[in-house]
Amino acid sequence: EAERAGRWAEREEAKSERVEKEELARCVADTAVKIEVLEHKVLEAHHNTQRQTGALVTLTVCLKDARLEVASAIVEAADAAQNTIRLEEQLEQERSDNTELHHIENSMQDHMMLL
Repeated sequence: EAERAGRWAEREEAKSERVEKEELARCVADTAVKIEVLEHKVLEAHHNTQRQTGALVTLTVCLKDARLEVASAIVEAADAAQNTIRLEEQLEQERSDNTELHHIENSMQDHMMLL
C-alpha cells in the first residue's frame, strides 16, 4: 500500500511537472510572438524615421535654396533701387538744365526784341 501511494505521488508529481513545463512552454511561445511583433514595430518605426529624416533633409535643402534665392532677389531689388535713384537724379538734372536753357532762350529773345 505504501509503495502504491509512493508511485501515485510520483505520477502526480510528474503530471504536475509536465503541466508546469507545458505552461512554461506556452509562456515562452507567447513571449516569442510578442518579441517578434515588437521587432516588426521597431523595424517599421526605424523605416518611418528614415523616411522622415530624408524628408527633413530635402526640406532643409529646399529652405537653403529658397534663402539664397531671396537673398539674390534682395540684391537685385537694391540694385534696381539704386539705378532708379540714379535715373531720377539724371532726370532732375536734365530738367534743371532744360529750365536754365529755357531762361537763356527767353533772355536772348528779350534782348533780340530790344535790338
